[in-house]
Amino acid sequence: MLIASKAANVRATGLEGADAVNLYIPFDVKAVDGVTGENKKYVDPVEEWKTEKDKSGIWTISIGTVFVKDRVVLPDATRTVLELGYDDVYQVTKVDKIDFGSPDMQHWEIGGN
Repeated sequence: MLIASKAANVRATGLEGADAVNLYIPFDVKAVDGVTGENKKYVDPVEEWKTEKDKSGIWTISIGTVFVKDRVVLPDATRTVLELGYDDVYQVTKVDKIDFGSPDMQHWEIGGN
């Protein structure tokens, strides 16, 4: 589930964007490779970083990741390039792992702008 808000702040330098997004991803999400259809396993960012060989079977969420609502994004795509072709382009600024409560309630809360 993605909740986006459009806003503006007035600071000393003038009008600045204050758009924000919250993305909620349940732990039991089924992630698949967009090309092969193969299942992918979630790993924490450090484990993904330490994986030196084939990363095609894993996925992670980390600060700085750029994503587009309703789209699959290549890992090396930059925000500027994506904004030329898509609306609703966001960059991850926080990741909260909500791992308590029943399994149906466990999820990641991703914040971005």
